[in-house]
Amino acid sequence: IVDPDNMGDLGDAINARLWYDEDCDNVYDAARPVDIMLTLDFSGSMLYNQYGGVVSSDPITINGTTYNETTKIDLVELGTRQFIDFLQNAGA
Repeated sequence: IVDPDNMGDLGDAINARLWYDEDCDNVYDAARPVDIMLTLDFSGSMLYNQYGGVVSSDPITINGTTYNETTKIDLVELGTRQFIDFLQNAGA
């Protein structure tokens, strides 16, 4: 049971920022027009076949680089780049 007169205000105190850390320095660059951050685990579940990370043996090209198979992490990268392009084209 939640006491409406004693509800926390954590949600009001959270300041979230999303950015794509292209140079992997973990620093937000306010000079960039649009920044997106995506955090992934490194368990191998999105990359290695033995953990179910390979979704297709078909090659995939992302940002000019072609990979000989398609993994979950490839699809995340592709989707992130497409989302960034969408935001930039929308003037967001």
